[in-house]
Amino acid sequence: SHCQVEKSVVEADLIVGLNSLDARCIRPLLSGPEKMIQLRPFMEAPADLRYDRDGLRKTWSERFGIPLDRPWYLAAAMMRPGAKQQSFSTLAEALRKLGGENYALIIAGDGPARKEIEALCKSLPVYFIGEVRAVDLLGLMSSSDLFVWPAIDEAYGMAILEAQSQGLPVIAGRSGGVGDIVRDGETGTLVPVGDAEAFAAAIRELTMDVQARQDMSQNARQVFERDHTLDFASAQLNQALEALVHG
Repeated sequence: SHCQVEKSVVEADLIVGLNSLDARCIRPLLSGPEKMIQLRPFMEAPADLRYDRDGLRKTWSERFGIPLDRPWYLAAAMMRPGAKQQSFSTLAEALRKLGGENYALIIAGDGPARKEIEALCKSLPVYFIGEVRAVDLLGLMSSSDLFVWPAIDEAYGMAILEAQSQGLPVIAGRSGGVGDIVRDGETGTLVPVGDAEAFAAAIRELTMDVQARQDMSQNARQVFERDHTLDFASAQLNQALEALVHG
Protein backbone atom coordinates (compact mmCIF):
# COMPACT_ATOMS: atom_id res chain seq x y z
CA SER A 1 0.00 0.00 0.00
CA HIS A 2 0.96 3.66 -0.26
CA CYS A 3 1.43 3.88 3.51
CA GLN A 4 3.80 0.90 3.54
CA VAL A 5 5.86 2.40 0.73
CA GLU A 6 6.05 5.73 2.56
CA LYS A 7 7.12 3.94 5.77
CA SER A 8 9.86 2.09 3.89
CA VAL A 9 11.12 5.33 2.36
CA VAL A 10 11.23 7.06 5.74
CA GLU A 11 13.13 4.16 7.35
CA ALA A 12 15.61 3.64 4.50
CA ASP A 13 19.24 4.60 5.02
CA LEU A 14 19.60 5.56 1.37
CA ILE A 15 17.23 6.08 -1.55
CA VAL A 16 18.61 5.70 -5.07
CA GLY A 17 16.52 7.59 -7.61
CA LEU A 18 16.49 6.94 -11.37
CA ASN A 19 13.86 9.51 -12.34
CA SER A 20 14.24 13.08 -11.13
CA LEU A 21 10.48 13.56 -11.01
CA ASP A 22 10.24 10.96 -8.25
CA ALA A 23 12.46 13.08 -6.02
CA ARG A 24 9.71 15.67 -5.60
CA CYS A 25 7.62 13.14 -3.71
CA ILE A 26 10.44 11.36 -1.90
CA ARG A 27 12.69 14.14 -0.60
CA PRO A 28 10.06 15.70 1.71
CA LEU A 29 9.87 12.36 3.54
CA LEU A 30 13.60 12.20 4.25
CA SER A 31 15.44 13.58 7.27
CA GLY A 32 18.16 15.14 5.11
CA PRO A 33 19.33 15.54 1.50
CA GLU A 34 22.14 13.01 2.07
CA LYS A 35 19.50 10.28 2.31
CA MET A 36 18.97 10.28 -1.44
CA ILE A 37 21.21 10.17 -4.48
CA GLN A 38 20.00 10.74 -8.03
CA LEU A 39 21.41 8.63 -10.82
CA ARG A 40 20.71 9.63 -14.39
CA PRO A 41 19.48 6.82 -16.67
CA PHE A 42 22.48 4.73 -17.68
CA MET A 43 23.58 1.84 -19.86
CA GLU A 44 26.78 0.06 -20.71
CA ALA A 45 28.69 2.12 -23.22
CA PRO A 46 28.36 0.47 -26.66
CA ALA A 47 31.54 -0.75 -28.30
CA ASP A 48 33.05 1.79 -30.66
CA LEU A 49 32.07 0.07 -33.89
CA ARG A 50 32.83 3.10 -36.07
CA TYR A 51 29.76 2.70 -38.23
CA ASP A 52 30.02 3.55 -41.92
CA ARG A 53 27.09 5.98 -42.18
CA ASP A 54 26.95 6.11 -45.97
CA GLY A 55 27.38 2.37 -46.30
CA LEU A 56 24.68 1.63 -43.74
CA ARG A 57 22.24 4.06 -45.32
CA LYS A 58 22.77 2.36 -48.66
CA THR A 59 22.23 -1.09 -47.11
CA TRP A 60 19.01 -0.10 -45.33
CA SER A 61 17.83 1.77 -48.42
CA GLU A 62 18.29 -1.26 -50.65
CA ARG A 63 16.66 -3.60 -48.14
CA PHE A 64 13.52 -1.55 -47.42
CA GLY A 65 13.32 0.90 -50.32
CA ILE A 66 14.08 3.94 -48.15
CA PRO A 67 14.98 6.98 -50.29
CA LEU A 68 18.57 8.11 -49.77
CA ASP A 69 17.92 11.74 -50.71
CA ARG A 70 15.54 12.49 -47.81
CA PRO A 71 16.14 13.14 -44.09
CA TRP A 72 15.74 9.94 -42.08
CA TYR A 73 13.64 10.15 -38.93
CA LEU A 74 13.80 7.12 -36.64
CA ALA A 75 11.42 5.80 -34.00
CA ALA A 76 12.04 2.57 -32.09
CA ALA A 77 9.46 1.17 -29.69
CA MET A 78 7.26 -1.78 -28.87
CA MET A 79 3.90 -1.66 -30.65
CA ARG A 80 1.38 -2.26 -27.91
CA PRO A 81 -1.93 -0.68 -26.93
CA GLY A 82 -1.92 2.18 -24.45
CA ALA A 83 0.79 4.81 -24.13
CA LYS A 84 2.99 3.37 -26.91
CA GLN A 85 0.15 3.42 -29.41
CA GLN A 86 -0.79 6.94 -28.28
CA SER A 87 2.78 8.06 -28.94
CA PHE A 88 2.64 6.58 -32.44
CA SER A 89 -0.68 8.34 -32.98
CA THR A 90 0.79 11.71 -31.95
CA LEU A 91 3.81 11.08 -34.16
CA ALA A 92 1.61 10.33 -37.17
CA GLU A 93 -0.45 13.45 -36.50
CA ALA A 94 2.72 15.56 -36.32
CA LEU A 95 3.98 14.14 -39.61
CA ARG A 96 0.72 14.99 -41.35
CA LYS A 97 1.15 18.57 -40.20
CA LEU A 98 4.52 18.69 -41.96
CA GLY A 99 2.88 18.20 -45.33
CA GLY A 100 4.55 16.61 -48.33
CA GLU A 101 6.79 13.56 -48.34
CA ASN A 102 10.26 15.09 -48.19
CA TYR A 103 11.41 12.76 -45.40
CA ALA A 104 11.40 9.09 -44.45
CA LEU A 105 10.21 7.86 -41.06
CA ILE A 106 11.76 4.52 -40.16
CA ILE A 107 9.98 2.57 -37.42
CA ALA A 108 11.85 -0.25 -35.70
CA GLY A 109 9.85 -2.57 -33.48
CA ASP A 110 6.85 -4.87 -33.46
CA GLY A 111 4.00 -5.94 -31.26
CA PRO A 112 0.28 -6.67 -30.99
CA ALA A 113 -0.79 -3.17 -32.09
CA ARG A 114 1.26 -3.14 -35.28
CA LYS A 115 -1.78 -3.35 -37.59
CA GLU A 116 -3.40 -0.35 -35.85
CA ILE A 117 -0.16 1.65 -35.97
CA GLU A 118 0.33 0.87 -39.64
CA ALA A 119 -3.19 2.20 -40.23
CA LEU A 120 -2.31 5.41 -38.37
CA CYS A 121 0.60 5.92 -40.76
CA LYS A 122 -1.29 5.13 -43.95
CA SER A 123 -0.25 7.36 -46.89
CA LEU A 124 2.74 8.71 -44.95
CA PRO A 125 6.34 7.97 -46.09
CA VAL A 126 6.85 5.46 -43.27
CA TYR A 127 8.99 2.33 -43.44
CA PHE A 128 8.29 -0.46 -40.95
CA ILE A 129 11.38 -2.61 -40.52
CA GLY A 130 10.22 -4.78 -37.60
CA GLU A 131 12.42 -5.87 -34.73
CA VAL A 132 16.14 -5.57 -35.31
CA ARG A 133 19.18 -6.78 -33.40
CA ALA A 134 20.62 -4.33 -30.87
CA VAL A 135 23.81 -3.86 -32.86
CA ASP A 136 21.81 -3.15 -36.02
CA LEU A 137 19.60 -0.66 -34.21
CA LEU A 138 22.66 1.24 -32.99
CA GLY A 139 23.97 1.29 -36.54
CA LEU A 140 20.64 2.59 -37.81
CA MET A 141 20.72 5.29 -35.14
CA SER A 142 24.19 6.33 -36.21
CA SER A 143 23.03 6.71 -39.81
CA SER A 144 19.73 8.55 -39.19
CA ASP A 145 19.17 12.30 -38.88
CA LEU A 146 16.68 12.60 -36.01
CA PHE A 147 15.20 10.30 -33.38
CA VAL A 148 11.53 11.20 -32.94
CA TRP A 149 9.37 9.93 -30.08
CA PRO A 150 6.42 11.70 -28.37
CA ALA A 151 7.15 9.75 -25.16
CA ILE A 152 3.64 9.70 -23.73
CA ASP A 153 3.80 8.27 -20.17
CA GLU A 154 7.45 7.32 -20.76
CA ALA A 155 9.59 6.63 -17.70
CA TYR A 156 12.64 7.83 -19.62
CA GLY A 157 13.02 5.68 -22.72
CA MET A 158 15.96 3.32 -23.22
CA ALA A 159 15.84 3.85 -26.98
CA ILE A 160 16.27 7.60 -26.40
CA LEU A 161 19.39 6.89 -24.37
CA GLU A 162 20.71 4.52 -27.05
CA ALA A 163 20.07 7.16 -29.72
CA GLN A 164 22.09 9.75 -27.84
CA SER A 165 24.92 7.27 -27.33
CA GLN A 166 25.20 7.25 -31.13
CA GLY A 167 25.09 11.03 -31.42
CA LEU A 168 21.54 11.09 -32.78
CA PRO A 169 19.63 14.28 -31.85
CA VAL A 170 16.28 13.54 -30.20
CA ILE A 171 12.90 15.23 -30.43
CA ALA A 172 10.69 13.95 -27.63
CA GLY A 173 7.81 14.79 -25.34
CA ARG A 174 8.76 16.29 -22.00
CA SER A 175 7.51 13.26 -20.08
CA GLY A 176 8.69 11.41 -16.99
CA GLY A 177 12.46 11.23 -16.87
CA VAL A 178 13.02 11.98 -20.57
CA GLY A 179 14.50 15.32 -19.52
CA ASP A 180 17.09 13.42 -17.49
CA ILE A 181 18.50 12.24 -20.83
CA VAL A 182 17.66 14.89 -23.41
CA ARG A 183 19.14 18.30 -22.66
CA ASP A 184 16.65 20.62 -24.30
CA GLY A 185 18.39 22.81 -26.87
CA GLU A 186 21.69 21.02 -26.32
CA THR A 187 21.26 17.37 -27.34
CA GLY A 188 17.75 17.61 -28.74
CA THR A 189 14.39 19.29 -28.34
CA LEU A 190 11.67 18.62 -25.76
CA VAL A 191 8.07 19.59 -26.48
CA PRO A 192 4.85 19.46 -24.43
CA VAL A 193 3.57 15.90 -24.22
CA GLY A 194 0.91 15.11 -26.80
CA ASP A 195 1.31 18.42 -28.66
CA ALA A 196 1.49 17.31 -32.30
CA GLU A 197 1.76 20.90 -33.56
CA ALA A 198 4.81 21.61 -31.39
CA PHE A 199 6.31 18.26 -32.35
CA ALA A 200 5.92 19.03 -36.04
CA ALA A 201 7.46 22.48 -35.56
CA ALA A 202 10.48 20.96 -33.79
CA ILE A 203 10.98 18.42 -36.60
CA ARG A 204 10.69 21.15 -39.22
CA GLU A 205 13.18 23.42 -37.42
CA LEU A 206 15.88 20.80 -36.85
CA THR A 207 15.49 19.31 -40.31
CA MET A 208 16.27 22.70 -41.83
CA ASP A 209 19.07 23.58 -39.40
CA VAL A 210 21.92 21.26 -40.34
CA GLN A 211 24.43 23.04 -38.09
CA ALA A 212 22.15 22.67 -35.05
CA ARG A 213 21.85 18.94 -35.72
CA GLN A 214 25.62 18.59 -36.02
CA ASP A 215 26.15 20.46 -32.76
CA MET A 216 23.49 18.40 -30.99
CA SER A 217 25.03 15.21 -32.33
CA GLN A 218 28.41 16.08 -30.87
CA ASN A 219 26.85 17.20 -27.59
CA ALA A 220 24.77 14.02 -27.33
CA ARG A 221 27.84 11.80 -27.55
CA GLN A 222 29.73 13.89 -25.00
CA VAL A 223 26.83 14.03 -22.55
CA PHE A 224 26.28 10.29 -22.81
CA GLU A 225 29.93 9.51 -22.18
CA ARG A 226 30.05 11.94 -19.27
CA ASP A 227 26.76 11.26 -17.47
CA HIS A 228 25.04 8.10 -18.67
CA THR A 229 27.46 5.18 -18.75
CA LEU A 230 27.26 2.17 -16.46
CA ASP A 231 30.77 2.93 -15.21
CA PHE A 232 29.78 6.46 -14.17
CA ALA A 233 26.62 5.27 -12.41
CA SER A 234 28.59 2.52 -10.64
CA ALA A 235 31.16 5.03 -9.39
CA GLN A 236 28.41 7.31 -8.03
CA LEU A 237 26.64 4.44 -6.30
CA ASN A 238 29.90 3.07 -4.86
CA GLN A 239 30.79 6.47 -3.43
CA ALA A 240 27.35 6.78 -1.79
CA LEU A 241 27.50 3.27 -0.32
CA GLU A 242 31.00 3.77 1.05
CA ALA A 243 29.89 7.00 2.71
CA LEU A 244 26.92 5.15 4.20
CA VAL A 245 29.04 2.28 5.54
CA HIS A 246 31.92 4.36 6.86
CA GLY A 247 30.08 7.56 7.69
